Amino acid sequence: KKGLDLEGLKAETAFACNSLLSMAQRSLREELNVQEIEGNYSGSLALMERLRFMLEREPALKSRSSIEPIEGELLELGAFFRDGALDLEKALDSIHSLKWKSRELKKKMDSKIEELLVAFLSKHAVVSSQPVSGIKLGAEFEDCKTVEFVNPFFHWDKPLSLPVQFAYDFDGIKAKSENITSFEASGNTAIVQFSRVPEGVSFVEVFSTGIVSLNASERLVRLDPEGAEIELSGKIECSTGISGLQAELSLATADLNVSGLRAFLDGRSVPVLLKDSSALVFLERAEPGSELALLYVLSEPLLIEKELFSRREIDENLAVHEFLVSVTNRLSF
Repeated sequence: KKGLDLEGLKAETAFACNSLLSMAQRSLREELNVQEIEGNYSGSLALMERLRFMLEREPALKSRSSIEPIEGELLELGAFFRDGALDLEKALDSIHSLKWKSRELKKKMDSKIEELLVAFLSKHAVVSSQPVSGIKLGAEFEDCKTVEFVNPFFHWDKPLSLPVQFAYDFDGIKAKSENITSFEASGNTAIVQFSRVPEGVSFVEVFSTGIVSLNASERLVRLDPEGAEIELSGKIECSTGISGLQAELSLATADLNVSGLRAFLDGRSVPVLLKDSSALVFLERAEPGSELALLYVLSEPLLIEKELFSRREIDENLAVHEFLVSVTNRLSF
C-alpha cells in the first residue's frame, strides 16, 4: 500500500510540475510577447511563398530583383522555431533582437512584393482608345482612353502606387475600378493609386473633349486665260483617329465654274462631291496629322477686255491700229 501511495505521489508531483511549467511558459510567452514574433515569422513564410510564385509565374522578374538575401534571413529566423512555434530555450537570450528581426523581415518581404507588382503592372499596362466615328469636320467630340492593369498573381490587399506611360491630356475620369483611388497624368507619365490590387483586371477610363479641325490654306498652282488650278490643303488636327470623318470645305470659286475637282488624303485619292461652291469629302479613316488636299480648276479666271485706242493709215494698203487691253484677275488671290 505504501508502494502504491509512493507511485501515486510521483505521478501527482510530475503532473503538478508539468502544469506549473506550462503556466510559467505561458506567462513568459505573454510577458515577452512571443506571439508577435511567431506572427511575423508565419507571415514571412506566407509572403515567401507568394514571392516564389511570382518569380515562377513571371521569370522575367528574376532579372530585376533577387530574393536570396531575404531567403537567407528567413532561414536564420527559422532556426529558433520548432513546428511553427518559437523555441524559448533557444530564443530566450535573443528575444529582443528576434522581435526586431522578425518585424524587419516581414517589412522587406512586403516591400519586395510591392516592388515586383509595380514593375509588372507598369510594364504590362495596356492603353487603348475607344472608337470615334461619324464626326463632321469642325464638330466637338469625346475622346475616351482606357488603361487596363492585369494582375495574374494573387490578391494584394494593401495600397499601391505605380507609374504608367500615358502621353495624353484628359478632362476627367469617366469610369474606373473601385480599387483605383486616383489617376493623375503629367507629361508622358500617369501615377495610379490603388487601395488594393485584386487578382484579375483593374481599369480606368478617362475622357477629353476636342474638336476635329483642318488648318487649311490655298495656293495657286497654275494660272492662264483658260483656267486657274487651285490647291486647298492642310493637316487634320484631332487627338485620336476618326472613322467616317465628313468634311465640307468651301472653295474660293469667285462665282466661276468649277471643274476637275479631286481630293487626296496623305497622297491617296478619296471620294469627293461638288455641292454649289463647296466640296463634300468622306474619309473612311483619318489620323491626327493626316494631310487632306483638294485640287480644282476655275474656268476663265482672267477677264480680258480690248478697246480700239487709235487708227492711223500709212497708205491705201496699210494702217496701224492701237488697242487698249485690260486684264482683270477675277480670283481673290
